[in-house]
Amino acid sequence: MWSKSISLLILGVAFNVTAQPPKVYLDVSVLNLGGPMGSAFRYLATEFQRRHPGVKVRLHTESDANYKKKLAEWLSAEKGVDVLYWQAGERLFKLVREDYLKPITSLWQQQKWNNAFSLGMQNLVKLNNEFYAVPFSYYHWAVYYKKSTFKKLNITPPANWSELISLCKKIREKQKTPIVLGNKYLWPAESWFDYINLRLNGIEFHQALLAGAISYKDKRVKQVFIHWKELIENKCFNPLPEEYDWYEVLPEINRESATMMLMGHFITSKASKNLINDLDFFPFPEINPSIPQYEEAPTDVFTIPHNTKNLKLAEQFLIMVAQPDVQTTLNQKMKFLPPRLGAKVSDQVLIKKGKDLLDQAKGITQFFDRDAPKPMVDVANQLFAEFLKTTEVESITDKLEAARRKLYNSQ
Repeated sequence: MWSKSISLLILGVAFNVTAQPPKVYLDVSVLNLGGPMGSAFRYLATEFQRRHPGVKVRLHTESDANYKKKLAEWLSAEKGVDVLYWQAGERLFKLVREDYLKPITSLWQQQKWNNAFSLGMQNLVKLNNEFYAVPFSYYHWAVYYKKSTFKKLNITPPANWSELISLCKKIREKQKTPIVLGNKYLWPAESWFDYINLRLNGIEFHQALLAGAISYKDKRVKQVFIHWKELIENKCFNPLPEEYDWYEVLPEINRESATMMLMGHFITSKASKNLINDLDFFPFPEINPSIPQYEEAPTDVFTIPHNTKNLKLAEQFLIMVAQPDVQTTLNQKMKFLPPRLGAKVSDQVLIKKGKDLLDQAKGITQFFDRDAPKPMVDVANQLFAEFLKTTEVESITDKLEAARRKLYNSQ
């Protein structure tokens, strides 16, 4: 009797197991800079599975260095990922022009997302009146410093360029490095070109330059390098920035051998808890008083490639990611800002301060390597690194202009 019952039970269990339908997989690629970002993306996967029983989200996680390599593989594969993490602005539009991405205009209209995202955000994901992505996170850039160090040195954040130069000299007198820069992978130096140009010449000039419409021999561009040269000649930066990644110089701030660092808010993903509690920032100082304050605010998005295997599920994923409660939780975990109107901003002091900074800005840009075409970015990065060593304004602008003429087919 018992053996018969057990046999029936085992048979029933086996039947139930085999009767379960196989899971549907949704493949989502994500960029993970560590810690908070990993937790945030796992939350998205779990939340989608909760809302869609029977679906398994597979996260394809890559570091910054590997992500761009994998991107080409995913987009060219017969069946790639279903939902693709990417970055707004020119980087997104490049993939659109190469016909890798599906337009989601009908989904955008159906969900009434014109009422959910600011016009500025919409313009970052719209090309030729078609929408191609959903913004899910953005963050500010600023000059970060350790409050206790400033207090010990009896110094305060500079409001303008002359104050910044004076501050660098005062810090050097204390045998400390004023500003740390880790430029091993070249992109961090872009922030210095961007901000000096924005503060000197404004956002329209900056965007036109990166779009290839202005010569790098223009006297206004030369002024950017002349100002940058002033920082270098006053020994504002650490020696040999090319030998360090950006986070490898961060301990210098913590040890108080250096005082400032121009970086995005992802700096907190690599900072120790003690440093985060002692960290503050100030906006990049004013240079030209007639130019309004513009800021860098790189924006991350999810988009759907043409080779998605599960279009309907991919659309459902985008719908979920656009919801205010999801963006609230996601960005609280990432320690970034939600672009969705109505989403709540974290109570963390630096994040709230970053939101205020961007709200007060008269306009935002994405970042040199997101706003300019990749071939130009590759050349500019090498030349910015060269400039940090040589400070040769004429030589660098000659080479940049030659690249602009060649790569943008300018006359």
